[in-house]
Amino acid sequence: MILMHNSPEMVKPWIETLEASIRDGGIPFEKVNGVDLFEYMNQNKEFDTLFSQAMDSVENVAGVQFLDDFNWSQFKRIVDVGGSTGSKSLTILKSNTELKAVVFDRPEIINGAREKWQSKEAGSVLERMEFISGDALKSIPKAESEGDV
Repeated sequence: MILMHNSPEMVKPWIETLEASIRDGGIPFEKVNGVDLFEYMNQNKEFDTLFSQAMDSVENVAGVQFLDDFNWSQFKRIVDVGGSTGSKSLTILKSNTELKAVVFDRPEIINGAREKWQSKEAGSVLERMEFISGDALKSIPKAESEGDV
């Protein structure tokens, strides 16, 4: 997380174009990098990997208090939009054995997500996870019932 937030891709927009972007309404990241964040990640595998690792490390920085701060057991399924490779959903499923999860992210991330966990996690948890790729700016997986969160 620290490496991603301090990468040139993320720091330069704040230093080089923030004032101009405030004045003209432009987007600093796009001004410096030439494209929006998602297209930049599609074009730059190294930064895409760094960003994905940062998203998967949120619990290392913020902890797992979210397990106790929310009653996950009242639901049947998590729809984790922008869920990277599913680390947060996996953490929730381990503590809620009746819950299922759909992890939704860009194809570049989802294509290797299940394989990432195969040797690290029990099959029973992975059996309750579905990995779907797509563009969240165009559509997201639909809720199946009021039991989805």
